Amino acid sequence: MAATIDFDGVPMDTAMHLLDVHWNRLHLMYLLTYRPAFKDSLLNNGPYVNKLLMNAIYIQSSLYSDRKPLLPDTGDPQASGMAFYGRFKSLLVHYIDKPDLPTVVALLLCGACLVQYGKQSAGWVFCGMAYRMIFDLGYHLEDRKPSHSGGDMILSPLEREIRRRVYWGAYATDKSQSLYFGQNPAFYLSQGNVPREFLDSFEELEEWKPYIDPNIEPSNAKAPMYRDEWRSGLPSHLSFDPSVDDPPPPHQMTLFTTYWTLVILNQQPFTTQNRFGINLHAKVKHEAMDKCIEAAFNIRALAEAYQRAFTLRRAQFSISYAMYSAVLILLQHDSQGRDDYTEACRFFWSALLEYQKGCGSGLKKPLALLKSLMLRVAKLAPCITDNVSVQFPGRLFTVSWFR
Repeated sequence: MAATIDFDGVPMDTAMHLLDVHWNRLHLMYLLTYRPAFKDSLLNNGPYVNKLLMNAIYIQSSLYSDRKPLLPDTGDPQASGMAFYGRFKSLLVHYIDKPDLPTVVALLLCGACLVQYGKQSAGWVFCGMAYRMIFDLGYHLEDRKPSHSGGDMILSPLEREIRRRVYWGAYATDKSQSLYFGQNPAFYLSQGNVPREFLDSFEELEEWKPYIDPNIEPSNAKAPMYRDEWRSGLPSHLSFDPSVDDPPPPHQMTLFTTYWTLVILNQQPFTTQNRFGINLHAKVKHEAMDKCIEAAFNIRALAEAYQRAFTLRRAQFSISYAMYSAVLILLQHDSQGRDDYTEACRFFWSALLEYQKGCGSGLKKPLALLKSLMLRVAKLAPCITDNVSVQFPGRLFTVSWFR
């Protein structure tokens, strides 16, 4: 059946590989698409897939693929994804004035992954276009949508399921990007009435296993073996021992790191004198810093567990953001030069370099800022052995990567 599918000129084996990567890793993060409807449309030229969406998946999945045939002779790890990005931009003019569901999802997928390609502004713009299309199409409202005749039309269960997924996937994407960029979000709960429950939860019952590319020898896969399957469902707390327990799958692991990242982002303002125009009691500042330090070391333990199981070369973006937030708070507190702080900072530096040499190759500006800060600490300066250039001194702590 796959031989009859229009993959927009991409060889069938390559297209199927990139789709497999998408379903195994990227799709599970935000569930922007309803997989049964997507596959049916792919086979039968249905309404839930278009060429723009296919190329958005190609762009994103290229970041997580180790296939050499995807890369041109230049050896640039971004080149194959940028080739698909060029096609995406050429197609966009044909879809921009006809908003529909696959176009919305395409803009969200492409916009989210462009951050890792170092094209943050373009990513922010594409996601913003998707958000406005969602409101224009009425996806923020359950059960009814405006018809061309001016009346209302009742949605089928399939349409309700698909719209719920794209709405909440876009909502989560918006909140994540707002944190990364230090910008105001586009979505607020008061704007819509979409239920959070999905009608079809069968996908959550599937046993997750890492995707193994059949075209790559196991010795060249560049990833440790993921040993045991994570127990069904997330634990009721965040206290599993990363040094003993096998980590959950990557799409669940990010929930743990995101939790501790939010602890840092919520508590960090209280560690600074006069941050709110008032003098904070010393006890408040110390308690806030203690919570931030606890969060940073929890992120370190989680990142190490993730590294052992999957490597950080293909980590999801929020993992790297968590590590970045953790190392910055440690640098802010490292006035006593404690060895455990120094060692943790060294780990985060090497971990972020590993990520940058994989699917985070476009994130040079945050590493340049981090390098400039670490060079100020005598114990850390010797571990700075990369070629990331320092372009500006930067502030000691910043919530956003890019401002």
